[in-house]
Amino acid sequence: MLSWFVLFALQPTLIGRGKPGVHRMLGRLSPLVVVAFIGFAVPITLLNWERIGDPLIVTANAVNLVFFLVLYGAAIHWRDRPAAHKRLMLYASVMLMGPAAGRIPELFDQSPMLAVPIILARQLAPLVHDLVVHRRVHPATGFGIALVLAAVVLILGISGSETWIAFLERIMGPRGPAQ
Repeated sequence: MLSWFVLFALQPTLIGRGKPGVHRMLGRLSPLVVVAFIGFAVPITLLNWERIGDPLIVTANAVNLVFFLVLYGAAIHWRDRPAAHKRLMLYASVMLMGPAAGRIPELFDQSPMLAVPIILARQLAPLVHDLVVHRRVHPATGFGIALVLAAVVLILGISGSETWIAFLERIMGPRGPAQ
């Protein structure tokens, strides 16, 4: 994940310094970072299920990863439209921060549900930027916000469902001690 965030920070810097060729080359290599990230995310999620067994964590990881891939794919598709491309890449990166936001309340022995306001607050900066600078919300910002909100609703909506938990147990094996 660190390599993704390094790349995410490096790419606009390259554009700002007038190096679009290097930006495009790294962009063409970015699927390798994504594949490596998935290669680590899946076993870590399985290990978490075996050790802790919390369906909220597994559900959040899965939903955030799928929505990250949707946003990343959309950003690649719209790479010839810089305004959309950069917003979609921003929201793809925001999607990966969900699990980290979920850990913040745990530091204070609070419910991970308190992460929801943290997650929603991250939506304000791009929205405010669009409204202040362009006096309208860019469609890519609207799409990104919609997916993040959908992720929160989906994660909270299904993670406690007995049907969902039974599905997770069927595909991932028995839960850890959180049962």
